Amino acid sequence: MENIVVTLENQIKTALDKFIETQGKKLSKNLNVSIERPKNRSYGDFSTNIAFHVSKEYAASPVEIAQTISSFIDNNNLIESYKVTAPGFINLVINKQWLQSQVNEIREASSSFGDSNIGNNSNVQVEYVSVNPTGVLHIGHARGAVIGDTISNVLSKNMFNVIDEYYLNDSGKQIEKFNESVKIRYQQLFNINTELPEDSYTGEDIIDVAQQIKNDHFDKFLHGNLNDELESIAHNIIVTKISNSLSELGIHFDNWFSEKSLFNNGQFQTCLDQFEKQNLLIDRDGAKWLETTKLGQEKDNVILRSDSTPTYFSTDIAYHFD
Repeated sequence: MENIVVTLENQIKTALDKFIETQGKKLSKNLNVSIERPKNRSYGDFSTNIAFHVSKEYAASPVEIAQTISSFIDNNNLIESYKVTAPGFINLVINKQWLQSQVNEIREASSSFGDSNIGNNSNVQVEYVSVNPTGVLHIGHARGAVIGDTISNVLSKNMFNVIDEYYLNDSGKQIEKFNESVKIRYQQLFNINTELPEDSYTGEDIIDVAQQIKNDHFDKFLHGNLNDELESIAHNIIVTKISNSLSELGIHFDNWFSEKSLFNNGQFQTCLDQFEKQNLLIDRDGAKWLETTKLGQEKDNVILRSDSTPTYFSTDIAYHFD
């Protein structure tokens, strides 16, 4: 099925080329024909302002240019009529019989209706949801998930090779707080009276994670230094819960990107080294700053806090560098 906007753009471009031939003078630069919906629909179904751009190179008003270009528009089964309105718009009315004929094409196309090759097999990564793995999803997260999945589907229907990615913030202060909260809840299930710090995660989902660990491993993590294994298990439980919730929405990710990998594979340090070579790092107030003012920004940004932990800003840089 033809793309009506692309078809209209091509027809106006053809009319423009015929107009230019009559002028004995080529344009100094190529112009892109843009077709849009007019704000006032009484003018027509679509409109173009190409005459405004062309009039800058010819000794005529946009209205005169629009009228001349319009005279070269081919009569066909798509355009029913056109009208020039001040200060120089060409307004197009679509043939109603053509519109009606599209119903059968839509029915025949079925699920492929709306497909196009605009993407030309270009690679696109869509990163969305990316909720911290410190608890289960809530309705606000689901809203973002549906929007991200829709964007991904639209791109796929337009011949983009889409990779759906979930960014797992599995390092830093929030994940440390999560790990500590799960550990304490786990201990409490064995009547070990350890108090939760004030800033701990206190939701029922944390208790559920602790209970699952107890069900699967009983008191294993009360003995010896097994914190790393406990934290890994707790992380996997939460990520599985998140993945299952998304699956119920019909949303599946091609890649779950671990923020921790940025540090394990040296990517984060590589970014810092690059900034150092470019003299963009400075120590200020006990923290390390990136002098983004040298790059045209209004202010500098902290990339390492005074306790040497990275900021969200710095991990985002490393992620995009990857």
